[in-house]
Amino acid sequence: MGLNPYDGLVKNNGRHAVVSLAVSDADVDELTKAQVAALGPMIRPLLTGKEMVALDYGCGYGRFTSMLGSMAGRAVGVDPCAELIATAPRDPGLDFRCEDPERFTQVAALRGVLFDIVFAWTVLGVPDVDQEAATAAMVSVLAPDGLIVLGDHMPDTAPEGRWARFLPAAHYIEMFARHDVTLHRIGEVAQLDNPVTVLAGRWAKPVPAVVAEPQHGDIRTVAGRREIFTGAGWMPAAVDAASA
Repeated sequence: MGLNPYDGLVKNNGRHAVVSLAVSDADVDELTKAQVAALGPMIRPLLTGKEMVALDYGCGYGRFTSMLGSMAGRAVGVDPCAELIATAPRDPGLDFRCEDPERFTQVAALRGVLFDIVFAWTVLGVPDVDQEAATAAMVSVLAPDGLIVLGDHMPDTAPEGRWARFLPAAHYIEMFARHDVTLHRIGEVAQLDNPVTVLAGRWAKPVPAVVAEPQHGDIRTVAGRREIFTGAGWMPAAVDAASA
């Protein structure tokens, strides 16, 4: 997959390596606070109030997972870098998995596990990530009334000599449109000298029902309501992020 370029960097340089080796962990924490303060007013007006669980796809050490948990009640952060997951916040309502996000979503989709918010921050710009596969993976676990939020470096003209991929917003909008999700630009967030463009959107057409043999404890979303599969069939239930 190539979504884990950070193991050595983080071990040798600290968790700030996910943003820049030129700044300290404390500086990155301050940057994260500022970014969360900027993202909140962009995302919250798009919420329906029915969100129960969010997915932080490629969460790193959970810079934004707590924010997502405050929006949905529960949040699952998935990242393949053990060094980053080890420093993720252990706040109530948060569940972190040291797994490949694409494989995690593939298994979740097969089990009918869906998320009301799917969030990815500077993940698709990682050079070795298969963008089409990652996009399909994120969309596969998006609830019928769910929201995708995508943040990445999206200049009209890519700067030279940068490690990450810098692609225009139109590239991402067209890519998600091929998976029937319509994205719109909702803002821009400062990140050192590389601002991050934020896109968000929902299904462009009704989502076909997931057909799979359910297992005991499986969770699904039907018409915005969460259900759990028991010996008596599908029953209404509150979602525990740990069951994702």
